[in-house]
Amino acid sequence: KEPENLTIPTTIDLAQQHEIEQSIRDFLDRWYSQGLHNASAVLLHAPTGEIRASVGSAEFHDVAISGQVDGTIAPRSPGSTLKPFIYALALDAGLIHPQTLLDDAPKRFAGYNPENSDRQFLGPIAASEALRRSRNVPAIKLANRLPDGGLETFLRTSGVDLPERSHGLALAIGATEMRLEDLAKLYAELAYPQQGKLSPQACWLTLKALQCDDPGAPIGLSCKTGTSNGFRDAWACGVMGDWVLCVWVGHFDGHGMPGLLALET
Repeated sequence: KEPENLTIPTTIDLAQQHEIEQSIRDFLDRWYSQGLHNASAVLLHAPTGEIRASVGSAEFHDVAISGQVDGTIAPRSPGSTLKPFIYALALDAGLIHPQTLLDDAPKRFAGYNPENSDRQFLGPIAASEALRRSRNVPAIKLANRLPDGGLETFLRTSGVDLPERSHGLALAIGATEMRLEDLAKLYAELAYPQQGKLSPQACWLTLKALQCDDPGAPIGLSCKTGTSNGFRDAWACGVMGDWVLCVWVGHFDGHGMPGLLALET
């Protein structure tokens, strides 16, 4: 017998939920012919930590895209979306300020030879510019200098459900798996920093470096994108005021799409 008067409390805002669902449908309609068939999204209110919209897949009833898989809690490689936290931690530790010159040049770490996605090196580059342009090598070098367990310890103490294995420096460019929900909660730390984790000053400077300069972007929007190894996952996280929106685009079966790149405009 079905229970009577079943009530399930939720923080979901119905209007915002419908708006995010429609935006995903519109986006995939435009890109369907290019092979993009699925997406997930989480909208989070940073001051309260409440999830106001959560879209697990483009269409729950679509078997072809495994629509009943909930992409907001499915572990995927986050690509470069973790880089802002390296810079925020480095700012907190006094290792850099926004105009500190970082060296975008070849560096070997005990057999690990990181490269940039464009296979090029730019030489000396300001820290804020290195973050905005998502340079891999400066981020990895900076991650190597972080104290107190660095990025991995920060993620674990922030409640991110990382695999048990140690990740090493490649964690800086997404060599792990994490959930979209967890990623949104991390970005909420930048929008509304919690005492004892990241200072408000470091968060403000990090978001300032990530502000979108596209003429069509909303004023005050900061964003970071990421693409996983093998072009399997594309991510975008945006922060504006009290709001955080994180989006994943890809396929639940994990097949890659060469040429699939998430880029800031």
